[in-house]
Amino acid sequence: MDKLETLKEELKAYIELLKLVSIFLLTVAGGTVGLFFKLKNPIAIPFIFFGIVLTIGFAVLVIQLLGTIGKLLKELRNEQ
Repeated sequence: MDKLETLKEELKAYIELLKLVSIFLLTVAGGTVGLFFKLKNPIAIPFIFFGIVLTIGFAVLVIQLLGTIGKLLKELRNEQ
């Protein structure tokens, strides 16, 4: 029973982390797209590249978190 509760709490933590990372992903991607409208400003170009790198990083992190959550759900089903 103790392992079951631990898995549930770990799953809740990963789901909250997924929510936060998803919000970061949407925010950074939106800001990067907004910078494309300011291409005449030379300072915007480095921020665009930095935003693209961050967007890719957050997207990879979301995919990894989804995989981890899937594994935890499978383990939780096997415990019950």
